[in-house]
Amino acid sequence: MSFNKIKTQQIRDALQYSGYLLEQRICPILEKFKYNVITNTPYEDIDSGESRELDADATRSIKLSESEDILDSFEVEILIACKNNHFPIVGFTRKATFLGQFDIAVACCSVPWFFEGVPMEYELADVVSHYRECEYIATQFCTVKHGAGGKNEANHGELYGTLYGLCKATRSKEKEYNEYIKVNADHQSSKEAALFIKIIYPVILFSGDLYECKTKGSRYKIKENDHMVLIHSISSRNMKANYCIDMIKESYLPKYLSNVANETEKMRKLFLRNIKELKENASKNFAEIRNQQTKDRFRIAREQ
Repeated sequence: MSFNKIKTQQIRDALQYSGYLLEQRICPILEKFKYNVITNTPYEDIDSGESRELDADATRSIKLSESEDILDSFEVEILIACKNNHFPIVGFTRKATFLGQFDIAVACCSVPWFFEGVPMEYELADVVSHYRECEYIATQFCTVKHGAGGKNEANHGELYGTLYGLCKATRSKEKEYNEYIKVNADHQSSKEAALFIKIIYPVILFSGDLYECKTKGSRYKIKENDHMVLIHSISSRNMKANYCIDMIKESYLPKYLSNVANETEKMRKLFLRNIKELKENASKNFAEIRNQQTKDRFRIAREQ
């Protein structure tokens, strides 16, 4: 039996064409910004229940108190789908006047607290300014490739599946963290509960060319871009959601992380300004969770 040995240069060429090196390249950049990074992190598919993988999951803990006795938790999590694109990606953008109709501008996992009767998610949507301040928002996308007969073709390619998986990973992480909150309800003080807050940024990161096709009626203009915000809706058996997803080039990642750091600092100050009200509402909500858990235990015992 004979076979051709794969040479080092051939291995190098194959790796360059794949996305493995891209995932490895972004890890030290994320770590420089104080994120803990796990590549190929598993998540549960909300429809099938099967285990899937996301390219990179970066988390950073931010202190809300200098005291060692206070266990308030504020985490930022960036979920990243990496695309080593060899052909241009084009995002179709239009004026962002419609953004207000989308309920989710930032994925927020927490006990459902309120600031003066206003859900916290709406307050955070204003703080996450890079979503709100976009003049143009992407609503469609495509990949441009060489087609038959020498003509170039534009289609979704594999990008739709990537975005679909990223949305499911985001929802899975929301569900996972909210379950963690429920499990910890029994350990919370009835007088002053600890805060559990996690903000999730879904990101699709490209190694290659990224273009924006800015549209206005029948007119359009195409230019290279480092960053666009994409509104992506998903409707499946167990999930209906709208997400703002950041589409960024690899070279833009440090600038993007700086922007996120500025936003999360605004969030930290927002939480601290409202810390008393947050803790009071958290205590009430943990009590409601405990009462519901007690009712569920009695119901299960009666059914047995």
